[in-house]
Amino acid sequence: MGLFLAFYDDLTCTLLNIAISLTAMAAWIYSTKVVASLVDLTVSELIKHITFTSGAQLLAVIAAAVLCLLMAVLQDGINMSMAWLILELYVCPALFGSFITPAMYFSLSRVASANYLRKYNNNNNIYNF
Repeated sequence: MGLFLAFYDDLTCTLLNIAISLTAMAAWIYSTKVVASLVDLTVSELIKHITFTSGAQLLAVIAAAVLCLLMAVLQDGINMSMAWLILELYVCPALFGSFITPAMYFSLSRVASANYLRKYNNNNNIYNF
């Protein structure tokens, strides 16, 4: 609606952006420490898990883009380069590339997590749910 629009000078905008960025980083650090203590991991192990998960998501985006480009090259190779108007020819490979990479990562990490939990539960003789 535009009824409550605030304008700041450049210095105020810069200071406000820095303050919000520092607050967001402090909140992330605090929440990482809290989550690490709740799941019985060190902060470095939790950051490693977060990094691998983020890497899997980035790899999924790259795989989706590569599959779409491969589809374009194949269509150009058979002289059907105007077939980009058909949405399904690009959406299906993009969705496949977006979904298969994290699925592979999580299925592999689930095996490692199951082995860790089995070892942890055998040592403590308790089950934490």
